[in-house]
Amino acid sequence: MIAPYGSFRTADGFLNLAVGNDGMFRSLCESLDLAELPSDPRFVDNPARVRHRAELHGSLAARLAERPAGEWVDRLRAAGVACGPILAIDQVFQHPQVMHQRMVERLEHPTAGPISLLGLPVKLDRDPGAVQSPPPGLGEHSAEILHELGFDDADVARLAAEGVVGLGDPTGARPAVR
Repeated sequence: MIAPYGSFRTADGFLNLAVGNDGMFRSLCESLDLAELPSDPRFVDNPARVRHRAELHGSLAARLAERPAGEWVDRLRAAGVACGPILAIDQVFQHPQVMHQRMVERLEHPTAGPISLLGLPVKLDRDPGAVQSPPPGLGEHSAEILHELGFDDADVARLAAEGVVGLGDPTGARPAVR
């Protein structure tokens, strides 16, 4: 639907571009020191750029590969071009916005020790929420859930004895496997 659009290799990684109009395309080309591209008949407007996507991608890819992603992102954002770096997982979890939004929370697990968990994705003004407890051990809540479903202690014991459910250990240890 639009061109250029997609990911491009840089000198040290990748970045995304989403160039949604002719003005943004001109800004992109000026920022990349490719000022001749907007006047090329193959790239004069979005329909032409879409038809000649491969050639355009090749020209942009060659230029973007010359410098680090961060340098291009700073330059392109300053020019009003929609773009962003593609981060590796370790970079994502160290990103200032991820930290600010508390998208990584540290908790103490009863058997694993300190663990990192994903925070709640939705934050509300009055109650931003937080992860309250570590993940349960295998079968840790089975008896509780079965009781809520109407099973009595005898039923739960029978199901556990038959190997239908594991009852786990509230400390998070794995239940014995038969």
